[in-house]
Amino acid sequence: MDIQALYRAYRPDAVLLAEKQEVPLVDALHALVRAATQCPSMTTPLERNYYMRSRIEDEIVWAKRERVGLRASA
Repeated sequence: MDIQALYRAYRPDAVLLAEKQEVPLVDALHALVRAATQCPSMTTPLERNYYMRSRIEDEIVWAKRERVGLRASA
């Protein structure tokens, strides 16, 4: 799958996770782009699905922690 196809396929997941984690949508979309550009090309659909979902979630949770940390230090 190319990067654009990955982006289109996993965008709904990123949007839902952004809402669930209360992270700005732009942060979730950036996480999606990073995951899509770094996804290994020689993977099965199941491996790709696991990689994309876990990577997006990790990035969104990281973004949330960073925002909370910035608010706490301000």
